[in-house]
Amino acid sequence: MELSVEQAAELWELVNSRDVPADIAMRARIVLWSGEGRRRKDIAELLGVSLPTVDRWKTRYAEHGLAGLVLQP
Repeated sequence: MELSVEQAAELWELVNSRDVPADIAMRARIVLWSGEGRRRKDIAELLGVSLPTVDRWKTRYAEHGLAGLVLQP
């Protein structure tokens, strides 16, 4: 997954914000780590989620941008 500098900056803001719920920050981290070229298996293991969860949030971000990360599963 390719991310622009602007997209990465927006995602880092979510990850580092104290005002963002933990689940939203985790979703942003999934997308960020994917953009860094990490393998989906590694992302899933690091965050303690399933492979379909990693795929779901990458897809939702690709389709809807930041708004896709706040959609309910």
